[in-house]
Amino acid sequence: MLYRALLMTITLAISALASVQPAGANEAGRTVETAPAQLHLPENWTGQFAAVRPIPQVRSPQGRRPTALPVLYVTLGVLQGLDVYTTSKNLQAGAVELNPVLQPVAGNWAATAVLKAASTATTIYVAEKLWKKNRTAAVVAMVTSNVLMSTVVARNVRNLQYR
Repeated sequence: MLYRALLMTITLAISALASVQPAGANEAGRTVETAPAQLHLPENWTGQFAAVRPIPQVRSPQGRRPTALPVLYVTLGVLQGLDVYTTSKNLQAGAVELNPVLQPVAGNWAATAVLKAASTATTIYVAEKLWKKNRTAAVVAMVTSNVLMSTVVARNVRNLQYR
């Protein structure tokens, strides 16, 4: 029962945060361009830096990064941390690591954390490359990653209750 509540809480949090529009977005979800700030200089200014031009903003061909992605990145990191914590608690209680990749380092908390951090970084790297080609696919991939990790964490929490 607790794992269902945890899964529902995480799902609702992701849904709520993913629906937030960035500041300056209009009803259609497009970003509203704002005028550059005007610089007011005193009349007796010598113009020493008068040749400085504003730096143009570089945008990807498809526009801006989907708003949901940074939220999903943070959520994945939190879920990975929870997985390390709940797994270590289960191992202390006498459980056995079922993941064949993590079995060799199951007793070493630091090595497990490093592997989890590398896994999270790789997932985020792939999503960052993917959104520039297909925004929807990047969000779907991150949501899928988060759902899978929340399932793992929920199972760990459930196992902790039985120990």
